Amino acid sequence: MQWSKVKNLIIIVLLAADIFLAASALSKYFSSRAAESEAVKQAWQIAQTRGVSGDEKTFLSMPAQTYIWTCERDAERERQIAYAICGQDCACQVSGEVYQYSGRGALAVFRSGGYFELYFDAERPDNAEEFFASALKNAGIPVKDAVWSDAEQGVSGSFSRAFRGCEVTGAFLQCGWENGRASVEGRWFFTEPKRLEQAKSRAQMILEFADGTEKKVVGDCVLKYAFNGITLTPVWEIAYVSDGQQGLESVS
Repeated sequence: MQWSKVKNLIIIVLLAADIFLAASALSKYFSSRAAESEAVKQAWQIAQTRGVSGDEKTFLSMPAQTYIWTCERDAERERQIAYAICGQDCACQVSGEVYQYSGRGALAVFRSGGYFELYFDAERPDNAEEFFASALKNAGIPVKDAVWSDAEQGVSGSFSRAFRGCEVTGAFLQCGWENGRASVEGRWFFTEPKRLEQAKSRAQMILEFADGTEKKVVGDCVLKYAFNGITLTPVWEIAYVSDGQQGLESVS
């Protein structure tokens, strides 16, 4: 047999093997999704026996898989932010897990748990949101998906963080200006989170919500993430009505 024919035969065998493996993987994937959806339906049936009612689609529309993410502290990233605010020749003092940088009349303080403060000289901003968004961007602090809320004074406000299109509770920036001095204080994660582990399934979330004797009529369900300074944990924020009173419950 000529070598070209042998080579073609080997290629055909390898392609057939790839197709078989791909088909097998797809079969397992759809089987797993079907089993997960069935578990959600069973959990909903159990929840109904515990006094929960509403539309089953509320929970079926939630992501089938969510993950817990880790936000590691990055001392080098903090240093670069401090250099942008205080200059590269700034002084640095370290006390335990607190890093304080000072220079050019500015101050940058970083603490464990994602907490930090920035103080620097600035003229009164005409538009607080644009001013602080630009200042933070220049310092290397991501605010691309953040949501700004104005304070009454007009020269202050706050940013709230988003992750994968979902609101992040526990991550915030309070921004203000007074007497030629701008300040940014809050809790943030500066680096891209890394996937840690799979979070609770939809079925587990439903059963946890239904764990009790209170009768509830389910309304909306929104996925958010809770930031504790180390991890991002998915949270279901479920609106419901019980005994004519509106309620809001967080399940994680």
